[in-house]
Amino acid sequence: RSRENFKIADTIKRFFPHEGYRSHMKLGQLLEGEPFKVSSPHLLNEEVKSWTDRSSDVQEGTWFIAARGETIDGHTFIPDAIARKAAGVIFEDSFDLNAKLRVPFVTVANTRRLVNLISSRWYRAPSRRMHVVGVTGTNGKTTTAFLIRHLMNPTVPTGVIGTVEAGWNREHLPLSNTTPGARELNSILGRMVQDGIRHCALEVSSHALKQGRVDGIYFQSALFTNLTRDHLDYHKTFEDYFDSKSKLFFEFPGIQNRMINLDDPYGKRLWDRLGPVKKIGFSIRTATDYYASDIQCDLEGTRFSLACRGRRFRVSSPLLCVHNVYNLVAAIASCVEAGADPEGILERVSSFEGVPGRLERIRLPNGAWAFIDYAHSPDAILNITSSLAPLKKGRIITLFGCGGNRDRGKRPVMGKIAADFSDYVILTSDNPREEAPHEILRQIAAGISDEKMAHSVSIIEDRRQALWKACQMAQGNDMLLVLGKGHEDYQIVGRKKYHFSDSVEIKEWAKRYSRAFISNNLPGVLTA
Repeated sequence: RSRENFKIADTIKRFFPHEGYRSHMKLGQLLEGEPFKVSSPHLLNEEVKSWTDRSSDVQEGTWFIAARGETIDGHTFIPDAIARKAAGVIFEDSFDLNAKLRVPFVTVANTRRLVNLISSRWYRAPSRRMHVVGVTGTNGKTTTAFLIRHLMNPTVPTGVIGTVEAGWNREHLPLSNTTPGARELNSILGRMVQDGIRHCALEVSSHALKQGRVDGIYFQSALFTNLTRDHLDYHKTFEDYFDSKSKLFFEFPGIQNRMINLDDPYGKRLWDRLGPVKKIGFSIRTATDYYASDIQCDLEGTRFSLACRGRRFRVSSPLLCVHNVYNLVAAIASCVEAGADPEGILERVSSFEGVPGRLERIRLPNGAWAFIDYAHSPDAILNITSSLAPLKKGRIITLFGCGGNRDRGKRPVMGKIAADFSDYVILTSDNPREEAPHEILRQIAAGISDEKMAHSVSIIEDRRQALWKACQMAQGNDMLLVLGKGHEDYQIVGRKKYHFSDSVEIKEWAKRYSRAFISNNLPGVLTA
């Protein structure tokens, strides 16, 4: 950006809080459009200087909204908010306080919905001052979103919000959810607007859509990658999962571009369900708006021919495997439909090295390649193992586990896929949470035949020990696939989160291996 733009952004930052571009509002303005009852009519003209749905954040003068969450009901924290000198309380009219409040109050039908809607209003609707692309689907959201940012920059200043981070310019903010809560999301978008960002790729999870976290966001584009088994611990049925994803394409009136993967059966269902509205299809099987053909994949990257709105281009990318062809075509379609020059963005494809924890490559000192990936669903594991199988010159060694307190039905399915496409499998812990790790591993192993369990499978509960054994096993032309955690730098055991990174552990093993080799004292086994 120009020096003048930086001056403008710096001026805005001095006058508005670091959390985002916002200002004080009258209570009546904040509640506008929502049915409510108020303890005293004159309250509507009172200025709201701050509000929160977390009682621990209440300070004197803060309005507290008692929102119902998935596991915690904010109404139980009303006494705490009042004790912290809240200016007033907003709660649901169906809630019986069993006590007379000594502070101003407002009642509404749904406090969670209110939080979602007023978050955008509080930060002056930042999504209306940029082009927001909602990226949804089971797999590929993160890579596609990062690709959009890379391809649009620097011509159009672009940010990304998703599983790995909220990132723009030189800012990198870690996030606890793929799609943040409504207030945090609008705050981040507000900061982006301050910093001159005009385009944003936002990963939209099914949880966020069902819980209304993106209500109030003005999407101009929506992109559907695919739908495979995941999150059934939350949605219970696949239809509910699909319906939640579909909300992005039906419930946001500002959407002008709807990009859909026509090779995915649920993408085709979504396409048909949308009817006559403007839609853009992408595929690697059928000629459509964006169609990739003549695909060539090897360990150096991917090359293909792209038919793009009647024009044809040759695309070359360092990204590996066919599933990344879908991500590339989806991102290119999103950028072109938003008005970018196809030739300009295609020039930048070759310089995109990937996303941390998405087929992240590490060359081991013993000659093998390690690939770290976030794949944690049956389809994601199938995509990676089946795509790399034709490229192998040695063995494929796959290491993975399954998260605790999550969909148990996918565990044996993932075990079978890994065993079918790998020469050796190591089962280990992956965020066991409150489940017994050995029971999770037993359920994964149930999908693997007895013969393979006897000869080509190891169960090592400790993930560090499992990683070091896998690195020790890999030799020469072998490929080591470390799946499940990707960019995550933690391990959740019980309710505690411990620092742990697959990438760091592999690099530490490589460092010790190299030292031992140089000293001519290479041991038979390096232990963690």
